[in-house]
Amino acid sequence: PWSLVEASAAGLPIVSTDRGAIGQNVIDGENGFLLENPEPKELAEKIAELIKDTDLREKMGKASRKLYESKFTAAAMSGQMREVFQTVLSETCVE
Repeated sequence: PWSLVEASAAGLPIVSTDRGAIGQNVIDGENGFLLENPEPKELAEKIAELIKDTDLREKMGKASRKLYESKFTAAAMSGQMREVFQTVLSETCVE
């Protein structure tokens, strides 16, 4: 979801479920918590942990911003697309 990219851009730690492509935005224990089967109690515990632990919250927030800058800025995304196109074209073009 784009909201996770926006949270990363804002330098926020993320608590989310492990569904679809979310694992590309959230690295469990590094820039947030990725919950396999999110029970309300587990979700509340992770949020409370971030509220109570300023150092962890700031560390994860910085990691989110770093991940955003490396993967989700316009420059990073266009570079990744260029690589994909170059790979596809080099594999499919016949001389």
